[in-house]
Amino acid sequence: MPRRPDRNTAQSKAGGCLVTVIFGGVFSVAGTTMFIFFTVLPLWRIYQAQNWTATPCTITHSQVETHAGSDNDTYSIDIRYRYTFNGQSYTGDSYRFAPPGSSSGYKGKKRVVDAHPVGSTQTCYVDPNKPSRSVIHRGLTAALWWGLFPLPFMAVGYGVLYAGFTGRLQVGTRGNRSGWRPKRRARASRGALPPSADTTDTGPITLRPGKSRLGNLAGLIFFAAFWNGIVSVFVTQLVRGYLNGDPDACLTVFLIPFVLIGLFVIGAAVRQFLILFAPTVAIELGRRAIPLGGSTDLRWRVLGRSDGIKSIRITLVGEERATYRRGTDTTTDTHTFYEKDLDGSGADGNDRAFDTLPIVRESGDCVLAIPTDTMHSFNADNNKIVWKLVVRAEITRWPDPKDEYDITVLPMPVGETG
Repeated sequence: MPRRPDRNTAQSKAGGCLVTVIFGGVFSVAGTTMFIFFTVLPLWRIYQAQNWTATPCTITHSQVETHAGSDNDTYSIDIRYRYTFNGQSYTGDSYRFAPPGSSSGYKGKKRVVDAHPVGSTQTCYVDPNKPSRSVIHRGLTAALWWGLFPLPFMAVGYGVLYAGFTGRLQVGTRGNRSGWRPKRRARASRGALPPSADTTDTGPITLRPGKSRLGNLAGLIFFAAFWNGIVSVFVTQLVRGYLNGDPDACLTVFLIPFVLIGLFVIGAAVRQFLILFAPTVAIELGRRAIPLGGSTDLRWRVLGRSDGIKSIRITLVGEERATYRRGTDTTTDTHTFYEKDLDGSGADGNDRAFDTLPIVRESGDCVLAIPTDTMHSFNADNNKIVWKLVVRAEITRWPDPKDEYDITVLPMPVGETG
């Protein structure tokens, strides 16, 4: 009969999730708010202004405004102008749509001011639905690069929120690292098994990878499109500045890590796309769940062309995942307590080694044995024991795929010894 969860443990888990969600919420709200004001609103106004009416205006004030800082001064463009629309006179003070505040780079701002001297006639763009709204420069500007600043806050915030809601990360008062390690002939109740464990059906089963190749590709493409779509806007403006002889060294240095991350993600997406066309190794087990000290037949076959495969290796891996608190941070450590390549010896005793080819067969079988002196599959609040088969294929002139298949290991039957 499953054991009832300890009340204090349940309360600690709920409290830890709550603290995690609050922590992630603060970062996500702050990052999202900055992203809206620094990026979304300026870009939306630029989009709207493309349909505004070009109108002559007269510059009434033009200067570079200096803002004293603790380390260095910053600057902003201060231009005001007067215009007439539908017979009524208006004043405006918007030169461009950019994030609020000031920045370094005096020369570029001085050049703008010099091009708009007091008394000169310029062209401004007026919102026909609200003539009091106007702007002189309605295109993209290098100042919009600062819209990337909130992205790290958003990534941390939403990542912590996701981990908190899914229970993968908890911050609480009862999160100390567990001193538990797998012990010989360990015993535990059925309630400690993973929720997906089926202990009644012992028939054969075809395993599915824990993460699909297509799903990984979709995630990488989405992130690459989102990240590089924003970065490309600012890169375009930066390149124009260099072509016009007005490079911004500070902005260039600031953008380098963002560009490198974008290139890395694109490379990872291309690699994952190629892996879609790599052969897949299908795994079939003779039984759905295997007890400690037990074994079962493992059959494998290559789906797709196998002539380019140099070797295939199937590894049995046992991992402990422990979540604990270190100071004010909550960390999840993964410890591999068992790892062994399957030797490829079939049930008939003949050697069927598949990890020392150079010629690869399209199918084969071996014995999958679970060692006695380890631990069965286990799922608790702060500790998990995960067993899996890791399948690696080395392919000539192609990215090498790696697929993982979770398996269920049951406790040793009562009365048996190791």
